[in-house]
Amino acid sequence: MSMDDANDAGGPGECPGHAWVLHGLQFDLSGARMSRQCRWCGALSYTPSNRD
Repeated sequence: MSMDDANDAGGPGECPGHAWVLHGLQFDLSGARMSRQCRWCGALSYTPSNRD
């Protein structure tokens, strides 16, 4: 999504603004890792554990 995108509703393949949903959780001795995916464009966001 570019900063000059004035299309609030978004069209096919366009992201009107990331709407993150939980994609995965992983727990181990070093903590928890979480990934989220945008339901509009499929972009992934990763949050490392405290020890990563």
